[in-house]
Amino acid sequence: MRQYCVVLFGLALVNAIGDSPRLPRSGGAALSHLQGKCSTIPDLCTYMSSFSQSFRDMSNQIKIQSDDIKKLQGMISDLQSSFGDLAELTRRSVTSLSSQANIESTPDPECAQKPPMRLSVNRNGFCLNGRKFHILGTVGPFATFPSFGNNAYRQSQETIQKWIKDIKQNGGNTISLLIGFNPSEIAKILSQSTSKIQVYHQSILQDINTMLQDAAKEKVTVQLILFSSSVQGMEFFLEKDPVVLRFTDLILSPIVQKLKGNPTISSWVIFNHPEDFLDLDEKSIKICTDPESMKRYSPMIYKTKTRTGLSVLQLQKVTNWIADSIHNADENALVTIQVLSLATITDSPRKFMTTNYFSNACLKAAGNRQNGYLDFYQSREASNPDKSRWFSISPFLNKYEEYNFDKPVVIVTDPEVIVSGSRLDGLWVTLAQQGYSGTLGGSYRMANHKEKVNNAMQALKKAVLERKLKVNVEN
Repeated sequence: MRQYCVVLFGLALVNAIGDSPRLPRSGGAALSHLQGKCSTIPDLCTYMSSFSQSFRDMSNQIKIQSDDIKKLQGMISDLQSSFGDLAELTRRSVTSLSSQANIESTPDPECAQKPPMRLSVNRNGFCLNGRKFHILGTVGPFATFPSFGNNAYRQSQETIQKWIKDIKQNGGNTISLLIGFNPSEIAKILSQSTSKIQVYHQSILQDINTMLQDAAKEKVTVQLILFSSSVQGMEFFLEKDPVVLRFTDLILSPIVQKLKGNPTISSWVIFNHPEDFLDLDEKSIKICTDPESMKRYSPMIYKTKTRTGLSVLQLQKVTNWIADSIHNADENALVTIQVLSLATITDSPRKFMTTNYFSNACLKAAGNRQNGYLDFYQSREASNPDKSRWFSISPFLNKYEEYNFDKPVVIVTDPEVIVSGSRLDGLWVTLAQQGYSGTLGGSYRMANHKEKVNNAMQALKKAVLERKLKVNVEN
């Protein structure tokens, strides 16, 4: 720029001495013009001779810089394109990582032989679409909505829809909900005509179908719980064989048949906390019916209730009949119960001194129905009463293989009953690493507990995506 100004100054000088040239349009033309006036202004020509070379050097520099700018612009364009490619690559990588986590979750070749699009089970765990599957979610709070039937679901639909969406958003795949058959209502309905009984189970079926549609939209499967110990009078209903049989034949079996093959149904849970129905002071010389090991391992639960005398044998018989009814109505249906402690379902007389009260052998001995078996076990686990330690039979202290289980096990854990100082998210990952086939949370209606359950689902899903767990959690 400095040199160019000197050229213009020279032009002005020539003009001042009377030559009056027309101002050239470029610096190069200006130099040529001035060099033509050397005879008139020798000193200026001497200067211009040296300056001419400087100007040429400057022009070359500008050209080089111009080329560099063009190269830089090209690099910027390439970089912008690369950022777009990187974003797409990142998206594909996440998808690929998820897919690889799922693809690598097939260590059990038996999964490839199971029915597609439907949760199934084998000795090593659950299968879904040819892959090993881990149940992950929560048990819906029972007290916040009424039993199904007569459009009762509509009263709680918005709340349950929110739970289902939250489960999916946090990496879960399952919600466990109580149908909640009311014993007094059932006894009344069963005393009426067949047509009125059909109207009753149709109203329940309508509510269940609406709920299943809500769950299917989020690709969340549902465990359907039939009976809960929280319902008053259950033990009186269960001890009446004719009432139980009419219930299975006229209400339960038609409902299961209508829902047969629905992939949104994860399983049927006959009882929630069946131990609560029992007379734990009962004495029996038979291993299958002596409740001693149940009392030994869950004192904080059992000492809080007064029971009215349902025997272990009667509970086993009813379980056998109901499971048989479900399996006969849908041969691919999965059936379980949700017990209060692994002590109820662990056949380990030496290590834990326990009996599996719901083994195939014990159930068939009680009810004599061939298809009255459970497909897997589900147990709610808690710390000791002061939250200072786990019971020795706790799954947080023992691997799945240490119990002599004959079926997969799902663990249910409430955030408020874990050992002080422990974290639910870490515990759930530990359970999966130790061989348990599912983890469900509780107390989902309480905001602080719900947050802990959500964090635990996220932690386990992350462990799957990072290939720390070779299971699938996607429905």
